[in-house]
Amino acid sequence: MPKPLNILLRVGLLLAVLVAIALFLLLVALPSSERWAWSQTLSTALSNASSVTFVEFTTYRGSDTSETPPREVVLQRIAATPEQIKGLRSATSRFFVFSYYTVIPGCFHPHHRVEVIRRDGSRFQMELSFDCWDFRFDQKHEEAIPLSWLPLLRQFFSDLGMPPHTEAIYEQLAEQKAKFSPLPTPN
Repeated sequence: MPKPLNILLRVGLLLAVLVAIALFLLLVALPSSERWAWSQTLSTALSNASSVTFVEFTTYRGSDTSETPPREVVLQRIAATPEQIKGLRSATSRFFVFSYYTVIPGCFHPHHRVEVIRRDGSRFQMELSFDCWDFRFDQKHEEAIPLSWLPLLRQFFSDLGMPPHTEAIYEQLAEQKAKFSPLPTPN
């Protein structure tokens, strides 16, 4: 009788190992490969940059919210230093991360942007929505900010003097900016 018990234990151990490998692939390796690609996309754009600018912005309708289309209000623009570019790369570095999938439909309210002008004159941008935990490259579909990047990017932009705020604070900042400097009229 000990022989069937031995076989059963070996089969159970083999199944446990296979389940662990499958979970690793599904929850770490496959999602991490996507994050590596995102990191590489940003790193390549930064490597080929003739200029990099960090922008904090919001949208503003003014007092007539029904008729006036929203306009972008730039709150701050900072030309990046080599150290800051290195810091951004570090905040979005490639490493294994545990996967998560958060879907917040219709929630993409970016207030931070990295604008890159490449040496060939082409443009690249990354927009970040910290309240929705999303980002996008070049106006394409949104992706969830990897959890491993989130605190690093928050700290990075806070160190620049552009800490993420709530939507209500961004509205106040836009109103203040509108009071002290005229907003451009829409075309």
